Amino acid sequence: MVPVTPARPHRFHSVSTGQPCGRTIRCFLDTTRISSQDASLAAALPARLIKSREVAPGVRRVLVYSLANTPATFTNSRVIANLPFTVSPTERDSSGPITPSNVILADRDGNAIPGVVAISGQIFIRPVNRLADGTVQFFLPSEADERYLIQASTNLIHWVSITNLIAPANFMDLVDVDATRYPRRFYRWVLYDAAAGDMGSVSRVNGSLNFQVHGLDARSYTVEASTNLIHWTSISTNTAVGGRIDFVDPQAGQFRQRFYRLRSE
Repeated sequence: MVPVTPARPHRFHSVSTGQPCGRTIRCFLDTTRISSQDASLAAALPARLIKSREVAPGVRRVLVYSLANTPATFTNSRVIANLPFTVSPTERDSSGPITPSNVILADRDGNAIPGVVAISGQIFIRPVNRLADGTVQFFLPSEADERYLIQASTNLIHWVSITNLIAPANFMDLVDVDATRYPRRFYRWVLYDAAAGDMGSVSRVNGSLNFQVHGLDARSYTVEASTNLIHWTSISTNTAVGGRIDFVDPQAGQFRQRFYRLRSE
């Protein structure tokens, strides 16, 4: 999955008071999760200039200068700088906050200034993303080593199975190459062992009832019938070929009403 997520600012707060204008901020960021960009000056610090650069992988130094060579005084907690970052494609929805570590604030003489607070930035990533070629990449939560059936729909009523797979971890990365054929498409997933088929179109011919059963290829399905929705009788068991079974109930005409359901073996 390649999530399309705007960079989110990360703020560094200082609660020190009466300090000189020169400031150096140094922090460490997890490069496996994010990549940082040039810092921007907070609105609370007018007439200042800010410079930043990555001095080592995951280590960024931020310098704040006074254009008038005057000190900056903070009477309360105040934002000094905003540090935007771009989220790594490996991040997942609800992966939690990202917080810089080992944040150091120093004055112009290189002396550390206490009272620095790094406020976490929360990551929000869209679970479904349409790529430039029209295909869709998405991810779904899962349990490792469980087999899942992935289905798609254009109207939330009729669902088609598009693949089944064993989850390698607590999420599944998926690609729908057929998404270009639809203006919109919805996705869902169910445990493969719990997946049952569904009944298609129904027709009555000379007292017989004909309908199709849509299910998983090579999987066995049993059709059960009832006249009262309480007592059920198995009337046919077949294996789906190409994901389909053609079913005929020649005795349907003998009943005033008859209900049907599927059971998967």
